[in-house]
Amino acid sequence: MSVEAKQLSRRAPRLTIALVLAAMMTSGCGSAAGTAGDASATPGGDASSSAWNAEMDAIIASTDSDAVKSILADHVITESELVGVQDAMRTCLEPSGITEISFSTTEISYETNTPDGAGEELTQAMSECEVETGFNEITYLYQSIHKNPAHEDLTQSVVDCMIAKDLVESDYSVSDYNRDAASGNLPGTDTDDGILALSECQELAG
Repeated sequence: MSVEAKQLSRRAPRLTIALVLAAMMTSGCGSAAGTAGDASATPGGDASSSAWNAEMDAIIASTDSDAVKSILADHVITESELVGVQDAMRTCLEPSGITEISFSTTEISYETNTPDGAGEELTQAMSECEVETGFNEITYLYQSIHKNPAHEDLTQSVVDCMIAKDLVESDYSVSDYNRDAASGNLPGTDTDDGILALSECQELAG
């Protein structure tokens, strides 16, 4: 399979971390397209807001990644630190045959070329690289701080979106969402279309 024939889009991390961080919202913390090629896609500028310090501290306390702890220690994610994480992802994935990668500026996702014989081993390598580099956590926080610096609770917007996309009934509430998020059982996660729709709604929460 040639690079030109197909690209591999890695969207699963966005939903996985969204479920975890949605659960964090219920305990007082908060929530979470590049072009083909090798460019590092960023919204631009450093990401820092005192309103996000508690969530950064919670992630520092829960992660085993020294890279994440180091970046978040000063409660600032610089643009160069984000680019460094993206570069680390490239280096980590190269042995798996990934030679082209582009990062989204709006979600925790990226697209790559598809190496010959790609399968479960490649998916596992991606997951391991995301953990090793801290890609999910750093990308989530960087984008969220830029989109919602005041760290406002935008859960109602997410619920309204889920209703509009027919993921839930019209009487579905914020309380219902918090309950389902805490149990890891949000509506829509049983189909690919539902996962995509839910991911789009959760982007509203920053």
